[in-house]
Amino acid sequence: RPKPCQGCHMPALRRAVVTGGPVRDTRQHTWPGSLIPKSDPPPAGFEDIAATWKAGVDARIELPPTARPGQRVEARVSLRNVRAGHRVPTGDPERYLLITTRVKAGTADNPSAEPNLIAGAVARIGQRWIWWPLARQLDDNRLAAGETRTWSVPFVLPADGATVDVTVEHYRISPTNAAWHDLKDYPTHRLVQHLDRAVLPSADQGPPLRQDPPTR
Repeated sequence: RPKPCQGCHMPALRRAVVTGGPVRDTRQHTWPGSLIPKSDPPPAGFEDIAATWKAGVDARIELPPTARPGQRVEARVSLRNVRAGHRVPTGDPERYLLITTRVKAGTADNPSAEPNLIAGAVARIGQRWIWWPLARQLDDNRLAAGETRTWSVPFVLPADGATVDVTVEHYRISPTNAAWHDLKDYPTHRLVQHLDRAVLPSADQGPPLRQDPPTR
């Protein structure tokens, strides 16, 4: 059921709005979309919200049911806007999601003697703006509510298998603008989700798969 922005981003709270004022129903101005607080220290109650907050998106890795050493296979990575009732990311135009896929030779059960990156891809989801001399939006590929974005990362399966590693990061401000503003230790981004799935080559049956639980 549709609800206003305050329903998710401004938790209800009974308090006095001003010193000496009456205690009444109000809301916190936390807006924890990225879980990067806008103040240091974070506003009251922010840590409690962060402990139970779920990101709006979920990542997924799909691999073929069978594979042999030397075979060309594809890792299909998808990102779905499952919980946000609006486009993701929203808010400040500078916000964006960075989805990084790395395919490395070897697995935890069958490690390569010299683990190396054999394939990879980086996807950026968000708006792009130019701010000078006139503010202008260049493009916008944000995820609508319920939308899924999918891309493929091809690679040739090594003899000792491979591990597909995907991270989803939420950037509040681009590194370029953070440097220009001399923000130093300001947390420009955070890890939203991490997936690690390994594939072992098998001639007769599907390879064992391992997926670690996501971290938020």
